[in-house]
Amino acid sequence: MYLGFYGLSKEPFHIAPDPEFFYMSKGHREALASVLYGVDKGLGFISLTGEVGTGKTTVLRTYLERIRKSQVRAIYLFNSNQTFDSLLTYLLDQFDVDSRAQSEYWKLQALTRELIYELGRNRRVVLVIDEAHQMPVETFKKLHLISNLELPDQKLLQIILTGQPELDEKLNTHELRQIRQRVAVRARLNPLTVKESIDYINHRIMHADGNPEKVMTLSAMKAVAHAAKGFPREINVLCDNALINGYGYKAKPVTKRITRSVVQEFSAVPRVRSWRWLTAGLLATVLFGLMGAFVYATASASGHVTNTQVTQPANAETGEAVR
Repeated sequence: MYLGFYGLSKEPFHIAPDPEFFYMSKGHREALASVLYGVDKGLGFISLTGEVGTGKTTVLRTYLERIRKSQVRAIYLFNSNQTFDSLLTYLLDQFDVDSRAQSEYWKLQALTRELIYELGRNRRVVLVIDEAHQMPVETFKKLHLISNLELPDQKLLQIILTGQPELDEKLNTHELRQIRQRVAVRARLNPLTVKESIDYINHRIMHADGNPEKVMTLSAMKAVAHAAKGFPREINVLCDNALINGYGYKAKPVTKRITRSVVQEFSAVPRVRSWRWLTAGLLATVLFGLMGAFVYATASASGHVTNTQVTQPANAETGEAVR
């Protein structure tokens, strides 16, 4: 809708992870380097954690894009909430091995054979477990069985665990001490600084073939940076809506006033709703009170209500008690 108006070739603030728009902040650069180093050195378990919206998935997608033409075969597990047996079945499915009716021992032996075959083709296999904090403890406890699949000089399978900070908490429990001791590389993604947030906005606009100065003013970018608190996903949402509103006002570039309006809309939604409900409640109370006073006055004039107690409201026309 606004692409032509701002001279953009594509949407710069799409919320879906896109390696093409990957912004290398210091934290993201270190996280990506940690993953690349851990896999290259065959260090076993690698952990990548961060709050929701800090860019973990983007780092993983960028890593997978980097190794796409290499000798690394990556298996991506989207749903970590499953049993160890179903995990083995999923892994063997990736090698076209039907193991649904087999025992756990049989599956481990079959997986070992497939991994050795891959090694013979000079290919390293990496299992990427996304949202690993959701994996059941019983499944986690058995991960060492596949991490133990190794030859004298190297492991047959490496595992990248990625998830929210709860993953670190889970790994630090006594039950998972065996897994914790096998994590050789740990990376943590933190929110962007204000400066990094502004650089992030500029980076994405330029990768959409736009001129940042003609798209958003610096003060508008600062308003987004402060409101988003360093979370890339929040930055994307606010910037995208700021461009939509800017296009509606035919404002080029988007100004701080437009951006602040968008920020207020997103931050005030619950508050606006609550005030609307409160206002409606007060109006209903006032109207109910006025109606009650009217009925009472009418009934009193008809002589159907005593001076001490209202027994039943009266019909305004007939004077009879309403039942």
